[in-house]
Amino acid sequence: MSEATRLEQGLASVERERFDLAAVVAGCVDGYRLAYRAAPSSRAAVRSAVASGSPDLAAQLLDKLVANAADFSREGAPIR
Repeated sequence: MSEATRLEQGLASVERERFDLAAVVAGCVDGYRLAYRAAPSSRAAVRSAVASGSPDLAAQLLDKLVANAADFSREGAPIR
């Protein structure tokens, strides 16, 4: 629970900006391909997705999501 409280407090104080979420996701996916070489991956083509928020927090969220998917996937199964 303390992590959730810390996250909520951090979100309340973050300065929002407009950013291209598709570019953040594409950059993260490139890193995941290196970090999770054993798990095949696929890539969907997305041109642009403008969001308002923090690109750093969006990347952090993706990191947690992918790490969780990798932890609970069968060995050799693709992470999509």
